[in-house]
Amino acid sequence: MDIEDELYFQMQLNQFEQQYLKEIAEDCLNLFREAIEEAVYDNYSPTWYPRTMQLLNQCTYHIDNKLNTLTIYVDTDIITYNSWVNYKDTGIEVGSAVPYFVESGHMDGVLVENEYHEYQPRYYLEKAKSKILSRYGFDVEIINDVPKIV
Repeated sequence: MDIEDELYFQMQLNQFEQQYLKEIAEDCLNLFREAIEEAVYDNYSPTWYPRTMQLLNQCTYHIDNKLNTLTIYVDTDIITYNSWVNYKDTGIEVGSAVPYFVESGHMDGVLVENEYHEYQPRYYLEKAKSKILSRYGFDVEIINDVPKIV
């Protein structure tokens, strides 16, 4: 195989990978949402507020055609979560921290034991990774960035 054949083969493989990611993106997003449903919302019934279900409803994905990667994430730029516990004291909107708090858990230091002050980790990212790996057999990398406000 000469260099032209190799370049052509690489181009064909790259196009196949891009097409494959487009075909599976919605299903992977649904698996991600299922993991959130099972790990978070199936464990308790939250009181209904305008912010309720935002973790689930703000899931989205991005396909990078240069790197041939699919990134599934919770879009924290559109989550509005003015937690009364934090907001009344600091004025800080904590929406960007919700996915992190749900995955890793949190305690706000108040000596009240309930879901609002002492939230146990839900590990929805591991659950999502397992679901995607089981369905498609490829490696999944978990990125759980610590938000600036934490």
